[in-house]
Amino acid sequence: VEVKTPALVDYLKGALALDAKDRSAALLYFFRYLDHADETVANDAFLEFAKANDAEVGQVAKKLSPDRLKKLMADPKTPAGRIGLFAFLLGACGTTDDADVLRRMLDKPDERTAGALDGALAGYIQLRSKEGWQLAHSILQDEKRPFADRCAVLNMLRFTHGWKGKEAEAEILKGVGTLLQQGDIADMAIEDLRKWKQYELTASVLALYGKKSHDAPLMRRAIVRYALCCPRDEAKRFVDERRKQDGELVKDVEESLSFEKAK
Repeated sequence: VEVKTPALVDYLKGALALDAKDRSAALLYFFRYLDHADETVANDAFLEFAKANDAEVGQVAKKLSPDRLKKLMADPKTPAGRIGLFAFLLGACGTTDDADVLRRMLDKPDERTAGALDGALAGYIQLRSKEGWQLAHSILQDEKRPFADRCAVLNMLRFTHGWKGKEAEAEILKGVGTLLQQGDIADMAIEDLRKWKQYELTASVLALYGKKSHDAPLMRRAIVRYALCCPRDEAKRFVDERRKQDGELVKDVEESLSFEKAK
């Protein structure tokens, strides 16, 4: 990396002095540099947020400055790909007035904010939980909405699961349950349930197998993979039946799972 200004050296010295175990303090440090005049410094500071896990980002969000976040979001120099993160952070530390800012982003997105649906919705839910979840579910239930919109809400559910966990479980499962009925995205929802080890919707997942709208090879593999990992009796019976009907498919999925476990 080319050093263009002394600021980069000072920034790196400060970063090296951070306690690696105190992620909140580290992210607070990097937050100070998100709008730095040295592009290299600003980019590196953002990457520290990007590589942090969901819980780390959620924990530090409430400690940030809403005014600074709004400035970053309004700055035309801010890359569009960063607005989603800033919108979520604003929701976590902002006020009811900031909820109006996020709602406008959701209702009337422009070229720069169109790709920030997941972050804006996650932020809005923090400030207006009931309204935010209602909006999220209405988007998921509308199969005429573009795939990208429904996928963005699924991304929001993933983030919320990684951050809030049990606290938001009912709303998350409600959203995922809606997506299970949509053949163009159900495989992604099933895979998330498997990774989360959430088996409350097992009957709904297994019932999709062979359904005309869900009969793509990728979908069948997702359902079998979920069933192989599920500890419930109905899943074990389902796998036994699949072995009789399509043993090669089950064998292939088992092999892919063995590679996953080996990593």
